[in-house]
Amino acid sequence: MTDEINGFAIEPSCRNRHLFRRVSEPKHEYVFEITPKRIVLHATLPDAVGRDRADALDDAERAEKDAQKAAEEFQRRIFGWAPAPSERDHG
Repeated sequence: MTDEINGFAIEPSCRNRHLFRRVSEPKHEYVFEITPKRIVLHATLPDAVGRDRADALDDAERAEKDAQKAAEEFQRRIFGWAPAPSERDHG
C-alpha cells in the first residue's frame, strides 16, 4: 500500500522502514524507521544529476525537512499520536 503525505509517496520497505519518495521536483528519496516512539532517518538519496552541487545540497536540506514532517504525520496516522520533539531520534 502506498500513501501520499505532504508531497511524498510513502512505500513500506521492511518491517518499520518506509521509503519516502518526493513526487515533485527536486526528486529526493528518504528511508525512515518509524515506530510508536521514534523516527530515525537512515538514508537520503538525492537526485542531483545535471544540477549544480550547491543547489542540489540546498534542495536536499529543504526536502529532508519536508520529509521529516511527512514522517511525523505518517507516524501520527499509523499510531494515533506523536511523541514530543525531545523524544524523537533523528539519527
